[in-house]
Amino acid sequence: MAGDTETFEAVADALVKVHAADRIKTHILAATMDVVGVPMLSVKRYRNDPAIVALFASRGVTIVADAEAAR
Repeated sequence: MAGDTETFEAVADALVKVHAADRIKTHILAATMDVVGVPMLSVKRYRNDPAIVALFASRGVTIVADAEAAR
């Protein structure tokens, strides 16, 4: 649902903005995912944040390269 994605991204954006420690981001965002679900398309938005990418990976969501997706 769009609202769930918006909720996750609002929390993630706030944590990135304040330069939260990786363990804090992981803890808070994992709890957010437990409530709103895993916003699979959001992984690309945070592709430059290793902690968030690792959290998505732990939930089974990875970034697929454009060339790989075209196959």
